[in-house]
Amino acid sequence: MQEIGNMRINNGITKTVSKRVSGSGSVGHRVVHVIVLKPCEVLDHVLFKTVASHSISKLPSFSPQDKANTVWAFAKQDLLNQPFMDALAVESFRCISEYTQQHISNISWAFAKLLVRNTSLLTAFAGKIHVEIEQAQAQTLSSMAWSFARLAMRDTTSSAFLASISKAAQQRLPQFGAQEIANSSWAFAMMVIADTSLFNSLASSAKEALPSFLVLHVSNTLWAFAAVAMSSTHSTWTFLEALAEVALTKISAFGSQSLSATAWSLAKLILRKEELLEAISAQCVPCFAVMMRYP
Repeated sequence: MQEIGNMRINNGITKTVSKRVSGSGSVGHRVVHVIVLKPCEVLDHVLFKTVASHSISKLPSFSPQDKANTVWAFAKQDLLNQPFMDALAVESFRCISEYTQQHISNISWAFAKLLVRNTSLLTAFAGKIHVEIEQAQAQTLSSMAWSFARLAMRDTTSSAFLASISKAAQQRLPQFGAQEIANSSWAFAMMVIADTSLFNSLASSAKEALPSFLVLHVSNTLWAFAAVAMSSTHSTWTFLEALAEVALTKISAFGSQSLSATAWSLAKLILRKEELLEAISAQCVPCFAVMMRYP
């Protein structure tokens, strides 16, 4: 019954938005906020496609927050509308001076999440953040690093930008929670940047954040430290051992990717955690059984 109710709500919202989103600018803006702020589970792809097609011509009248919210909503739903992304990129170049660091961070995240590699736009965003790097918050630094890594931005400008992120991050370590630690370490590992100073700093300051690590934070962080062979200092090794203990407490929630990444990381780091390895093995057995049924 709940599913039927959601479908009816969904259809009603879609029809309403389809009629109103093509109206005046102010109505269009209100509709965008409804889509972003209401639970997205009950909204269908037709609705998002409608919003995208009608928003393109209205983008110049959207506020920076409207633009960031709209593209964030698309990325959150893994819905790529290339014409909308292209139009947003053009509009972002025009009004980049109006964007705050949060706007830039959210838009960059959306482009990266949807794997839209607009090098010119990301480079322009990096330039603006770089100029204001002293004011950048931990969330902005880690999110921008994650976005550049996911899009494999390996040019000289991007490398210099990541170096400035590393330096700024080490000055803001008290701001770094589980998400920021996981995103930053994963990003630098993905870019094959063995930034010893950054990794050691993250490890030494992560004790307070460990209780808030979720499954993805644990597996991604272990993988990152293993990928760039970061285990040389006592504080780093202590952090990795503590992270492995956290993994053991959450092992029942690990999916196949997290299980394989964690097992690989333990082997690469030569981190001997027999109980954790046994738990990983036990979790893998049901997965193998399912695979055997579907050759």
